[in-house]
Amino acid sequence: MKKIIILVLILSGVFFEYLRDYIFVNINLQLHFLHFNSVGYNLDNYTDSRIYFFIHSFSSDLLYKLKWFLSFFFISFFYCIGYLISKQIWSKNDHKKFRKIYLMGGISITLLAAVFYIIHIYYGQKNNSNFYLISIELSHFVQSILYPITFITAFYSHNRIVYKS
Repeated sequence: MKKIIILVLILSGVFFEYLRDYIFVNINLQLHFLHFNSVGYNLDNYTDSRIYFFIHSFSSDLLYKLKWFLSFFFISFFYCIGYLISKQIWSKNDHKKFRKIYLMGGISITLLAAVFYIIHIYYGQKNNSNFYLISIELSHFVQSILYPITFITAFYSHNRIVYKS
């Protein structure tokens, strides 16, 4: 039964990673359309109709806030996936150790992404630097199934080495 639960959690993670990407790509397409429409260009809007139905009346400002909210939602969601998988795999004591490392790792990566974003705002925009791209990649990592899978694999490997020694 544990294997089935783990498989369902992993498949849920893969599905929600796809869903997250689909939503963000379409919000970005809508933002692109709104930006160029506001400066006088007459462009086609390539936002998918399913997403467009929900966001067509949103301002750019509201769409940016929605992206921030969704980012934190997906970070939390993928944290929960890892939490639930680890609960199925390890004993209570090992799960407790994993949970601490997993949470601190996720918070550290998220804060590092925020630091690179802030550097981009204050320094990078003037100098055309890649701080924004680094921030996005770190943010995407904690908003994907890679976050729990990487930490679970690393913790599992660490435990195998420690218990064999």
